[in-house]
Amino acid sequence: MKSIRSKITVAMLLLVFIVLVAMSSIFLWYMRKSNSDTLSVSLKTLAKEASVNFDYFVMDYVRDIENVAKSSDYATAESDEERLALLEKNFANNERINSFAIYNLEGTIKAQSGSFSYLVVTQEKLKECLGRQASAITDVTEVNGKNYFAVISPLVRQGRTVSMTAVIIDCDLISDSLRDITTDDTSLMVVNSEGRVLFHSGDNELNRNFIALADSDKDAGQLSDAVSAAVNGRSGTYDYKYHGTRYSMGYNSVSYFGACMIATATSDTFVAAMDADSIRMIALVLILLIVVTFAFAVLFSRRISKPIVSTTERLRKLSNGDINSPVEVSYSRDEVGILSNSLEETVVSLRQYINLIQVALQQIAAGNLTHRMEGNFKGDFISIKTTFNEIFEKLCATFDSINHSAEQVTSGAIQVSNSAQALSQGATQQASAIEELSATLSGVADQVVQNSRNARDAYNIVSDNSRAIEGCNNDMTKMLDAMELINQTSDEIASILKVIDEISFQTNILALNAAVEAAREGSKGFGVVADEVRQLASRSAEAARQTAVLITRSANAVNSGQDIAKETASSLRQIVESSETIRRLVKDIANASEEQSDSIMQINTGVDQISAVVSSNTATAVGSASASEELSGQSLILKNMIARFKLSPDEVSTDTDSFFDDDDDGIVHTADDDDDGIVRPADDRDSDEEIRIDLSDDDDEDIKIKIDDDDDKY
Repeated sequence: MKSIRSKITVAMLLLVFIVLVAMSSIFLWYMRKSNSDTLSVSLKTLAKEASVNFDYFVMDYVRDIENVAKSSDYATAESDEERLALLEKNFANNERINSFAIYNLEGTIKAQSGSFSYLVVTQEKLKECLGRQASAITDVTEVNGKNYFAVISPLVRQGRTVSMTAVIIDCDLISDSLRDITTDDTSLMVVNSEGRVLFHSGDNELNRNFIALADSDKDAGQLSDAVSAAVNGRSGTYDYKYHGTRYSMGYNSVSYFGACMIATATSDTFVAAMDADSIRMIALVLILLIVVTFAFAVLFSRRISKPIVSTTERLRKLSNGDINSPVEVSYSRDEVGILSNSLEETVVSLRQYINLIQVALQQIAAGNLTHRMEGNFKGDFISIKTTFNEIFEKLCATFDSINHSAEQVTSGAIQVSNSAQALSQGATQQASAIEELSATLSGVADQVVQNSRNARDAYNIVSDNSRAIEGCNNDMTKMLDAMELINQTSDEIASILKVIDEISFQTNILALNAAVEAAREGSKGFGVVADEVRQLASRSAEAARQTAVLITRSANAVNSGQDIAKETASSLRQIVESSETIRRLVKDIANASEEQSDSIMQINTGVDQISAVVSSNTATAVGSASASEELSGQSLILKNMIARFKLSPDEVSTDTDSFFDDDDDGIVHTADDDDDGIVRPADDRDSDEEIRIDLSDDDDEDIKIKIDDDDDKY
């Protein structure tokens, strides 16, 4: 645990540290802003100087080319090849200028040195040069990854333009000049109105379009805005962030190519370098102030904390029960002095109160309830004195009431014991009867369950028989249908036999006619055939008659069988209806048996519960009998124990209301089970209150007294 001295020291150091850190942060912010502004102004100045130098460089090369094109040697040269040689001679020392071309008035190349003049020189610039009879500068063109521009100068004779000379200049010639005026931390570039880099002090950014870069790079938004502001303005500064790095930019317009000069630098690096010295100085001042503050805080906290620590240590001893050690008093007039003086008065008062309480408790332990607490109690401690005196008075009244009630308790205990014995015997007999009833119900339940199973089996057998009879009825119906079909077929066969008989008769007549005709003609063979046909017809007729007789018998038998089958089918239908009725009755019997089984099981369960309750009542009755006997013995012990106490006869009240407070507020004084004789007030009297008073010397026996609130009796 931290001491108050360390807390004061830490608080002062923390306060000073917070103030110093805040001031240092403000100072660093101001220095950073000032350095950033300084960088922006420096870049703007650098951009102006670079733009002036850029214009001077371009103008210088234009003048050199004009001087050569206007010289007398160049004008009096006999051929264009001599003019090209003169140009190469004048610019031989500059390797960045090595391509020349001479154009006629129609814009066609007459002679050239180099191979890409046509890529740089445009017809528009040739017409401009021809129309003004003055030099013209082309736009910057990228050829094979490098930038070039051309200076076109006219050759004028007697006021007429004869030809035009174009000199191609490598842009690196100008970029080299820009590198000479930059530092390692800054860069210069010339950007046209479209955002394209024409000249750069380095080589890695040439021909990049920073305005269009935002379309493909999400982090280039601020860079694109900065370049747009530069190409659309004449002079100024701009701060932006690109890929997590902060940059400062100064710009100024140039006279050529419709472009502007931009100077950029990393602001974080510049500001960090400028802040390094400031941070070191602030750190030294901060450390020095912290050391001084620490020394002052230690001295100041020691002076304040010493009396507080002494008082705290005495309070710790007091919390541990030490009321005899002296108090180190501080005689100052501040809160610390008041605290120590108040602690001394508190310790003295507590010592007095505890001594008086100890005397009172000793009197209670000795059994002297006539003692009363005296002494000068202050403030809330007055209630302790009042409460102790009330305890003595109430104990006297209580013990006197207990003495009168002990005899009544003894008499009641004897009656309760007799009743408990009778109740125990009755409960035992009841338990025996319940056990017999439970056994009988168990047997009945088993029989009902067996009846239920038999009824269910009978129901299943009757159901099977009913289904079998129903199948026989269906088969008999099918047999009737088949016999009906046979009867119809017999009629059809009889009709066919009648037709056969008629055919036999007609055949016999035809055979007779054939025999007559054979006899008339005298043909024996034909007569024999006719005789055979007649015999065949006679046999067919005889067979048809015999078959008709058989079919008639069969039809009669079928009709008789059909009548018998109809009677049998009628009997089967009656059996089916009777079987269905029997099946429903058996099913009802089975369901009723199951319900009876369930009911008997519930009755059996109830009887088991009653048996358990009766057993519990029996045990309770036995316990009550034993407890009543014990209560009778304890009442005698109680009377002997009360005799140990010294009671004041004139203060003892036999009225039961004296057990309560003098103001009749209904508060009952009771004690917890683990108390050592101290009686405390309970919160209400809505239910029977209980008083537990420890009256034994060895704290092994407790006496419980019930108060009946309804009749105000003990």
